[in-house]
Amino acid sequence: MTKVLFFYDQPQVVALIGERNMICVAIDHERFDYIALVIDEDILHQFQDGEIDLLAVYKAAIEWGFLSTPDGIEEEDSHKFFKDEGAVPDEFLPKEGFVIRQQKREQAICQLCHGTNQVINHDLGKPLEMECPECALHRG
Repeated sequence: MTKVLFFYDQPQVVALIGERNMICVAIDHERFDYIALVIDEDILHQFQDGEIDLLAVYKAAIEWGFLSTPDGIEEEDSHKFFKDEGAVPDEFLPKEGFVIRQQKREQAICQLCHGTNQVINHDLGKPLEMECPECALHRG
């Protein structure tokens, strides 16, 4: 199962839940490639519940590598995982503090509209006449 946790122009942080659980972080927007962190289920739940940040996920990875997704992250049959050895290099580590916040119905709170499904024009302080494009993904 693919669960988009953070979306900005395309899926940026994704949970792949199944035989092995992975958190995938986009690194190449043209080829849809990701750093993939294989994690245990407890770490997955802690990250999804906002109890730990993305840096803690990197540090808790059982194994890691690169995930090629030529047909997009949602097309799991086309994924290819290329395992790497050792710890994740420092240049790939995220900054401390990136946390996923979720609502009670297990839906990530949208970073654009904070769960209201209305895009806010912060200059005018009022909703625009459009649905939030990020929230549209959650209704999928």
